[in-house]
Amino acid sequence: VMAQAAVALDMPVEMYFTAQSVQLLTPQAGELRIGFGDEQRALRDYLQDTHDLGVQLFACAQALHAAGLQRQELIAQCAGLGGAVQFMSRCADAQWRTLVF
Repeated sequence: VMAQAAVALDMPVEMYFTAQSVQLLTPQAGELRIGFGDEQRALRDYLQDTHDLGVQLFACAQALHAAGLQRQELIAQCAGLGGAVQFMSRCADAQWRTLVF
């Protein structure tokens, strides 16, 4: 939701999935219902909408390894691998802002 809000404000957005959150990029996790009350939707729908808005989704290679996953097992909307170095590079760039959840 925050990524979609940032895009609505014409901000470029990248999302980095690290540690256990990398598992949210698997097709199996797509069935997870998120949101509140009548606003609950499948995670896959949120990720698809976010991807359709131009947000790039990246998976941490070390987290994938720790979870026993391969890049090929992730949803098609995942732009590729991106970990600590790529994320920290964005954090250090004065043109970017960073949110961490």
